[in-house]
Amino acid sequence: MDAASDIPGSPVAWNGLVLTVPDDWIPAIIDTRHLLITRNDLAVLECKWTVESGPVSIPRKRRALERQMQRFEGFSFTSADIPSHWTELLTAMSPDFEVHPFSHKSANGALCLHRPSNSTVLIQSPLKSAAEAEALRPVLNSMSMALPGAPVPYAINDLQFLAPAGYTLAKAEFKPGLSELDFTDGRCTLSIKRLAPANVVLQGQPFRVWIRDTMDTPLENIRKEKAGLPDGSRKRYRWHKETRPNLLQRLSLFANGKKKTRTIQGTAWIVENENKMLMVTHESGTTTACDSETFESVWRSLRIR
Repeated sequence: MDAASDIPGSPVAWNGLVLTVPDDWIPAIIDTRHLLITRNDLAVLECKWTVESGPVSIPRKRRALERQMQRFEGFSFTSADIPSHWTELLTAMSPDFEVHPFSHKSANGALCLHRPSNSTVLIQSPLKSAAEAEALRPVLNSMSMALPGAPVPYAINDLQFLAPAGYTLAKAEFKPGLSELDFTDGRCTLSIKRLAPANVVLQGQPFRVWIRDTMDTPLENIRKEKAGLPDGSRKRYRWHKETRPNLLQRLSLFANGKKKTRTIQGTAWIVENENKMLMVTHESGTTTACDSETFESVWRSLRIR
């Protein structure tokens, strides 16, 4: 999120895309690689992006987009058809982006290639007048993409954290009482949860007992950590669990030359002033435990913002 940190507003970072928007701009649609940002329930900016698997042919991408956008009246990549203020506004974007402006009756937009990450980004905004569109200048200036091999920043709704390099987003669910994001590297599953209000979630139970019942983990495996307390918390619990296959499963797996033991490590705490609970779990489906350093780096980066 460093690219956006010096610009007033709220950072938004989602599955590789990073930008800063005014405080009253809200991500209304959050899909795997799609954000629709609104102000007062009206769309102001849409971003769709793809991490490309090989070399990108911009002419081919342009032709494909032209076919896709045929339903939009007046769609054109021709410079004479594009408002000059929109073309000038796009110069605010980082030089890491190769920008190809377009326009149609309902919006101005651009097809962008971010070469360092080999990602293509489609942006559109219905803010057509020069005065309205000027609000996009600092937003476009802040836009960047996560680089391959580096941790991926997330700042979405009330959550902020760094997802480890090599992990891809597998699931995202946002509800008033529960936000859950799952990541996988093909071997381990990393899960981040925000539960709220914490006092309603606990229903009067001691925190440690709630963890025991929710995570099906014996109390003796749940310990209170005195060091490394996250911001806003007074206590943090940590647990480790192994689940071995039963006899029938072992016999079946042995016949295939395989043997699986699930290992789960987890930690949870309550951000007291927000009355919200945060939980991180790291689960493996193989006999090799997941990397503890990865688990540590994620929960240490996680915060309510």
